[in-house]
Amino acid sequence: MRKIILVLVACTTLAGCGDRNKSAQSASGVSVPGGDPSSAVSVEGGAKSQAQAYLEKGNELYQKNEDKSAAVAYEEAIKLDPDLAQAHLKLGLTYYVIGSRNDAEKEFKAAVEAYQKDLRSNPDQSQAQFELAEAYNKLGKSEEAVRALKEAVRMVPDDSDYYFELGTTYMKLTQYQEAASAFQKALEIEPDNFRAQEALQTAKDSQQRKQAVMKQVQEQARKKEEDAKKIKIGGGLPPGLKQ
Repeated sequence: MRKIILVLVACTTLAGCGDRNKSAQSASGVSVPGGDPSSAVSVEGGAKSQAQAYLEKGNELYQKNEDKSAAVAYEEAIKLDPDLAQAHLKLGLTYYVIGSRNDAEKEFKAAVEAYQKDLRSNPDQSQAQFELAEAYNKLGKSEEAVRALKEAVRMVPDDSDYYFELGTTYMKLTQYQEAASAFQKALEIEPDNFRAQEALQTAKDSQQRKQAVMKQVQEQARKKEEDAKKIKIGGGLPPGLKQ
């Protein structure tokens, strides 16, 4: 609360505002600072600062499992700055937790659009790529998530979290060998990463099962082809049905 009030005071002072609108109080207890809509500085600079303050407040509430109050804070952040990609992502996560799945999907889609817009103007943002991948994953778009995560690890090749998320996304695509490579890289960066250790073993086991199944399918196909040849040579009857 103190941070929000300080941001409000700083913004209104820079904007040259004489009077401040009284803060409204939402039902959840999240305060809503006012502003002078006639001030260009307030609209362009102050609004974005207030939006960032609401985002931080939402994050704080989200960590405390105060999900409904967090949602209100994120909603206010988006009202002030509709292009604030992280607010859309976090609001989507919050909606998902409280069971508003349709609203969550809308916010994840809005987050993707906002991150893409931001990255077009400033592409060298590894964290934005990482968060874009999270939005894609929430929408079930794992291939798009992989592309974003590859960009993230390209820009920051020593972040174990980026590689771990890349491995997890490969697992969703049943690309176990690629997943194992990503988890292995995460362990090279952070040897004590127990999550990556477990995930690497799971990826290796899954790859072995996948290879075993593929081998079985290939063997069945080979046998079927051989039987078809024997039928053709034997006059149309399978070997076991001849009299």
